[in-house]
Amino acid sequence: MLFLGIAEVRLGRSPAQLTLPDITFDLIMASLDHLEQNRHDSVLSRDARLAAHLDAASLRVIEHALGVPEKRFERPLLGYLSREEILAVIGKPDGKWLSQRDHVLLLLLYNTGTRVSEIVSVKVGDVVLDSDAACVHLHGKGRRVPLWRSTVRTIRA
Repeated sequence: MLFLGIAEVRLGRSPAQLTLPDITFDLIMASLDHLEQNRHDSVLSRDARLAAHLDAASLRVIEHALGVPEKRFERPLLGYLSREEILAVIGKPDGKWLSQRDHVLLLLLYNTGTRVSEIVSVKVGDVVLDSDAACVHLHGKGRRVPLWRSTVRTIRA
């Protein structure tokens, strides 16, 4: 629909009046440029729309469209927080029960690297606080994950 609107403006004819020869390489490029510059579509969206222009019934246009180079882009690297930053996010619980519970849940998430859905399904019997073999059984991962001494101390508290 976006392409047809752009074609109507550029060619001065309604979409119903367009013919296959009207869909040229230049029109496709103008459409893609418009979407990228005026609508601020990302490079991925632009390239997806380019693929949408390809139709098996219009081989000549496809041949030209295939000549349109895909734009390259760099994926941003995912950053991470340092231990100090994580501990600042987790914070210190106040004396309230809910605050202490949330603090333990955040520590377990950080300690085990598991999903929220797996942590909230942990039962008391899944947590082993023996000093030599402290761990938590995670059902989603199907394994026991060791617990740090600091996490064990917080759970006990």
